[in-house]
Amino acid sequence: MGSLSDVFWRRRRAIGAAVLLAMALSAWMLPRLRVDFSISPLLEGDQEGLRRVQADAAVFPPKRYDYIAMLTWPRPLEPADLAVLERIARDLEERFPLDVFCLPRAPVVRWQGGLPVPRRFKDLALEHGIRAELARHPLLRNKLLSKDGRTAALYLGGGPQDEDDIHRLFENLKETLPRLVPDGVTVRFTGGASIQASIRQLMKRGMGESVLLEAVVFAVLLPWVFRSLVGAFLPLVAVLVAALLDAGLMAAIGLEVSILDAAVPALIVIIGLSDAVHLVHAFKTARLAGLDEREALTETLRKVGPACFHTSLTTGIGFLSLLIADHVAVRAFGVKAALAVFVTYLCVMVIVPMGLSFWKGALGPPDRLTAAMENGSWRWKRSAYLAVAIVLVLGMSGLPRLRVDSHVLEEIPDDDPAAVNMALYQSDFGGLFRFVVDVEGPLDDPTVFRAIEDVQKRFIRNEEVTGAESYTYWVRAVLGDREGALSDEWIERGLALLKRAPEFPSHVIAPSLHEGRLVFDTMDLTTTQYLALVDDFNGLAKALPTKVHSTPAGYALLAHRSARLVVTTMLWSLLLSFVAIALFLAIIFRSLRLGLIAMLPNVIPILFVLGVGAWLGIPLRIGIVMIYALGLGLAVDDTIHLAGAFLHERRRHPDGSPREAIDAALASTGRAIVLTSLILVVGGLCYLPCGMKSLADFGLLLTVVAVSALAGDLALFPSLLEWHARTSTPHAREDPVEDK
Repeated sequence: MGSLSDVFWRRRRAIGAAVLLAMALSAWMLPRLRVDFSISPLLEGDQEGLRRVQADAAVFPPKRYDYIAMLTWPRPLEPADLAVLERIARDLEERFPLDVFCLPRAPVVRWQGGLPVPRRFKDLALEHGIRAELARHPLLRNKLLSKDGRTAALYLGGGPQDEDDIHRLFENLKETLPRLVPDGVTVRFTGGASIQASIRQLMKRGMGESVLLEAVVFAVLLPWVFRSLVGAFLPLVAVLVAALLDAGLMAAIGLEVSILDAAVPALIVIIGLSDAVHLVHAFKTARLAGLDEREALTETLRKVGPACFHTSLTTGIGFLSLLIADHVAVRAFGVKAALAVFVTYLCVMVIVPMGLSFWKGALGPPDRLTAAMENGSWRWKRSAYLAVAIVLVLGMSGLPRLRVDSHVLEEIPDDDPAAVNMALYQSDFGGLFRFVVDVEGPLDDPTVFRAIEDVQKRFIRNEEVTGAESYTYWVRAVLGDREGALSDEWIERGLALLKRAPEFPSHVIAPSLHEGRLVFDTMDLTTTQYLALVDDFNGLAKALPTKVHSTPAGYALLAHRSARLVVTTMLWSLLLSFVAIALFLAIIFRSLRLGLIAMLPNVIPILFVLGVGAWLGIPLRIGIVMIYALGLGLAVDDTIHLAGAFLHERRRHPDGSPREAIDAALASTGRAIVLTSLILVVGGLCYLPCGMKSLADFGLLLTVVAVSALAGDLALFPSLLEWHARTSTPHAREDPVEDK
């Protein structure tokens, strides 16, 4: 490292100019960085499942409604209000590239003189009243008018496909529609576009506010910690430059920022500040020992440089292990996170030493924490060991409660307008989400028709299911919504009328009448609830004739399976990371046993945070599962610094006792380890105010990881190192062990 420090010393101005040039290029590339906070890429990770959904869409063209507008009158709607609704629908279609479906436009069938006569709902409502006419048509019931009769739903579809275009159209709709409704009518929006917009907004605001809060807090905290401005200035500059260069590099190579990348800014800040703290602390220690600036820089890079490289490499290995994932978005996240780690390492290792080379004078007086580490008062008493053990056992006892689960509104606070409006829709109209089953067989067979109706009736008894649509409901609709059991003759007549109807329901039945689709409305279900419904339907489907095959399908099933796939693949990758990092540590420490020993204080924090998350009711879901991969990499960092310093002291003083080597290692790195853990805690706490639930949970779990990893490094790892040294070199001089 001496030659490297000489390069910094001689070429520091040229290096500084190169850094400024790289920053300018990154700033120039920044407008090209693509940002997509939609959840679709995460829900479409099962590529085979996605192909099946796309193939099904060719057979059953879906009715796609990205937006649902709820118009609430101060009184129950009257027949005259239907003309107002129709005018609003017409105005929207003239202003926007949308198709609007609403109550006055709904087609219904009336039988007159033994023949079916197609009518519009508006015309019949003028004769019999809205509520009375709705009671006759199950397909319309609780779909277009709320249960209390005061809120009408407008389903808006057929708009743009691109996520950004959908978002812009939604913003225009929110501004335009309130101007089209009569005075006293309240407009609310729900549906997929509303949820997407809320998540995008929460994500952007949460990431921006948390990173800004981190910068402000660290700008205040670090000068107090280091007792000098340089201790705060250099680490902050390093992480800000790293964030800029990482964003510019992503833009240059065509990577985009997705919702799964919410942790990357925190990753840059935390990793960058942690390595910078070790560098500044080592430089300060060397200067206080009497070395001049150049000698102190050489000593800093020699002692801390390899450990910083190894910590970044192990963290990068942890993220690159995600390349084995079956989920496309997870693999992309692994690449982007590893890229951020390596960019941050380069920035810190260039900017901090370069800044230190320009700094004159000492970096402040020693502090109590450093003095405590030097005089050995770091050693914990037995009561402290016992307390740590009890806390860890209590935390990890929650592991049996751990569950993998997620649902659509999990990221949105209950008081967010998107969540409030969704709750209102589900209360007034029923479930917005879909549970889809594909059926194949002779669907025109009256026996099959009645068997499917029976399964539907039994399945809809689930409290999570609020409605249904299938070809059997449409047959009854064209027959005038006849109640009771249908004879073979009426079923055959209804199927014949359905095939000739201008409103043939191609989204639930193929013209051949051999392929069909059952669509059930559900509430916002968790993955566990949804897959339980799959099992329930499969059990009921055993009653169908053997010539009928039923298969749960649809986008919702794909989304829930993909959400579970994200979590399970990340956990498998975490297991692979354990193995890969243990082998890597064995290589750099030149001891397989030491590599395995070094992993123990890092396995415990991960198991502990899993247990704590389970006790707190935080399920394993997409938004937080990356904390475990991040936590492993960060926990390993301080272990590497401490083990590296220990081995360095053993080589310097081969005749010394293991306890003396541990004391010296903690004197040189202990303070930095405590400070980096403090940085992790503060960084995690900065995420707690975030409105997006995953970001808040991420901050909480990051704090737990930091505290438990620090306990493992200071309470457990020194004892493991001493045991390793004594059993590896049994003839080494030993000192009596004292409790202090």
